[in-house]
Order: sequence, then structure tokens, then C-alpha cells
Amino acid sequence: MKIAVIGIGNVLCGDEGIGIHIVNKLKYESLPSNVEVYDCDTDIFAVLEAMDGARKAIIIDAMHLGYEPGTIRKFSYEELLGISSKLMNIVSFHQFDLASILRIAQLTGVYKLPDEIVVFGVEVKSCDYSTDISNGVRQVIPKVIDEIIKEIQNA
Repeated sequence: MKIAVIGIGNVLCGDEGIGIHIVNKLKYESLPSNVEVYDCDTDIFAVLEAMDGARKAIIIDAMHLGYEPGTIRKFSYEELLGISSKLMNIVSFHQFDLASILRIAQLTGVYKLPDEIVVFGVEVKSCDYSTDISNGVRQVIPKVIDEIIKEIQNA
């Protein structure tokens, strides 16, 4: 069964594009044939379509929880839903946070969500208009890729 690895973000907003930068590098890794890597930008429907019917989804996005920039947090679907959207700003969608989008998809049943959803959030420093990401965030890209590969291997 398919494992969907999904990068979310806007590469024109500095660190907010970290999910996209990571999946673009991940495409050069040797991955099993059942793994599909998606650059979903800020398109909520692309995220839901990428996950539709997958056994497992691994999502990478920027977060703003007040940690040191470059901090990596791993969340299960249940943990993500349990965090208040006022505290967690995994927002790439501008009007909706990731947890809300997943909850809507679950409640409507239009998309079949994976049995397992894992989210890697990377704490950002700046989301100002820029195509550059900050050093602290850039430095954790290899570590996030390693964590994603471990998730794939443990699936």
C-alpha cells in the first residue's frame, strides 16, 4: 500500500517553505516503490488527494510554537488534533490549520484518510517574503530527511 510523503508550504515566505524544500531533496533519495513524494505547496485539495487511499501519510510543514528555530517535533494525527490552533500555527493554507483540514476530511468522508498520519513540524524563524530559509532551519533538513526515512522503514 502507498505511503504518501507530503511537503506543505510556501517557498516565497522564507522558512514557511521548509516542507517543500525537504520533499524536493527527498526526491533524490532511494525510496521504496510504494512511496510517493508530493510537493503540495499551499493547496489543501492537493494534500487531501495525495493522502487519499494511502496506508500512511507523512506530512512536513512549518510550525510556530515558540521553540528555538529549527526544532523538529513529530506529531501523530491524534496529537495534532489535541493541540489548540491558537498555539500551533501549521498554517500553509492561510485560513485553515492542518489539523482543521484533516478533521474536515475525516468528518465529511470525501477523502479516505490514511490509517496512520505523522506530521513533522519544523519551528520557523521568519515567514517574511523571501526565497531563503534561515540557517537554523536549513541545518535541520538532513535530520528531518533521516527521520522521514526511518518512518518509511518502520511502516
